[in-house]
This record gives sequence, structure tokens and C-alpha cells, in this order.
Amino acid sequence: MAGPQPNAADLGGDPAHLGVAGDSASDVIASACALFAKQAGAPKLSAVINWYGPGIHPIPEEGSATEFANGPLLRMDDLHLFWEMFIKDASDYQDFRVSPIKAASHADLPPTFIASAECDPIRDVVEAYAPLLSKAGVQVEVKRYPGMVHGFVSWVSFLSGPQAAMADACAFAKRHLRGGG
Repeated sequence: MAGPQPNAADLGGDPAHLGVAGDSASDVIASACALFAKQAGAPKLSAVINWYGPGIHPIPEEGSATEFANGPLLRMDDLHLFWEMFIKDASDYQDFRVSPIKAASHADLPPTFIASAECDPIRDVVEAYAPLLSKAGVQVEVKRYPGMVHGFVSWVSFLSGPQAAMADACAFAKRHLRGGG
């Protein structure tokens, strides 16, 4: 039985210029997708957009995790609950699908845009992925958005911080999805 066939062209897309994006937990999926694509020899992705997606679990209880442990909006207790619903046992934390930072190699991953929120308990672990990618030779752009909280990009229709983050991510995507790197 043949596997799924690429259909980007059928959809009006260009299979040579694919990207993935996510916010929060869905960015963990997007980052894992980039790692999977590389390992599987799938078409090389051209860009990853990460809005405040944590690169490692469990979240170390230090820095922004203690500074913003009680919010605003997202609390460390919330994070623990969310991950308890997703994780079978502690061994899952070693899996790059849960902790992209723990992948065996980050070389040859696509350029990555990382947006963090200043007032977010996971801000530090979001930003911690950038130096690791950079050390592996991946082009990385990291921006921290002042005064923003976890989930802020969903307010793009009425706040200037999310609008700036969306504009920055779109500019990054345009550069990389058109092959302009």
C-alpha cells in the first residue's frame, strides 16, 4: 500500500517552500514536525514560526517560571495540569516530540522565528531553544514582546502587541517561504 502522496501543487502550493507554525503547545508539534521532516527525508521545510511554544518539558521552576508562576493568565499549575493530560510517564520528557530541545541533532532545521511574551511563565524555556538552534547553524530570529502574556497572538484583531508579532512573523515567513532566506 502506497503512503500519502504530496499534493501541494494540487492545492496551488509550492512543495519547495513549505513552513509550519504554531502557538504554545501547537508549536511543540510544529517544532517536532520540522525534526520529523528532517529525519524522514521529507521535503525540507523553509520556515518554522513559534509563538511562545516551550522547547522543553518539564518546565524548570526558575526564572520566568517563578516570576510569573501565578500569571497573569497562564499559571504554572495550569501548565502542570495540561502536561499531565498529554504525558504518559516521565520517560516521555526525553522524547523530542515533547521536548524539541532534546532532539539528537538540530542541524539542518529550517530558519525559525521565535516570539515570546514578557509576562509568561514559560518565556525563558521558549527563548532557550534559540541559542541551541543557532549553535547548530540554524538561522533564528527571537523577539520578546513587552507587556504580553501567554496566548497574546490570538488577540491580533484588537491589540498592537499581537499585531506587531504577527507582522514580524509574516515578514519572516515571506523572506523564507519565497526562498529569499
